[in-house]
Amino acid sequence: MKILANGINDILFHHFAISEGGAAEQLRNSTKGLIERLSMFFLARTDSKRLLAAEAVAEVILKRNDLEDLLEIRRIVAKQELKHRINYINQQDHTAHSLYVYLLGIWFYDNIPTVKSSIKNKMQNIESFLLQWIYASLLHDIGYAFYNLKEETQEDRDSIDEIFSWIWIEKQKASTEASNNNLDVLKKIHAEWESQYAQGLKIHNHSPFDEIEILNKLSVVPWL
Repeated sequence: MKILANGINDILFHHFAISEGGAAEQLRNSTKGLIERLSMFFLARTDSKRLLAAEAVAEVILKRNDLEDLLEIRRIVAKQELKHRINYINQQDHTAHSLYVYLLGIWFYDNIPTVKSSIKNKMQNIESFLLQWIYASLLHDIGYAFYNLKEETQEDRDSIDEIFSWIWIEKQKASTEASNNNLDVLKKIHAEWESQYAQGLKIHNHSPFDEIEILNKLSVVPWL
């Protein structure tokens, strides 16, 4: 597919498609379908098509890094954006915008020596940068899933509550080749976690006055 020349899309696509020796090449070589999806994103000519294409790119990147749980929240932001349910007047294209931030950050890392050297002073390798940059770019707008707390978005918050439930885990594993024995072991571990922590953490009314209760519950979670 031909990408329009002399613009940011052309520069970024060229970099991710054929550059060598940097973060873009490492991402390309380890992310199946990335270039095809980037092509669709850059060729999109309507807001709705651009949004859907951006989400398709984000999907393969987040799955590459085992971040399916956060992909779920990002999908909700994309859905609300598509339905015009995020009434934040200063920014409307969260899904495409955050993907551009991600791609531009990698381009800067690969092309600006001072940027690369500064990052390498803090991180051991390219893979560390690729992971950390996801949080600052692809995921920096996921909080908009909670911007509109009206009844029309209640279903979205309910689906977020179900992340890491056994039903949710089974859906994630449906596309993998996990054996029944492995699933049985995982289900046992999940049941133990559910009994010790999950039930006690649930808050369903999402009231603006729940902050203290939420913090108190999170304070006893062993991995925080």
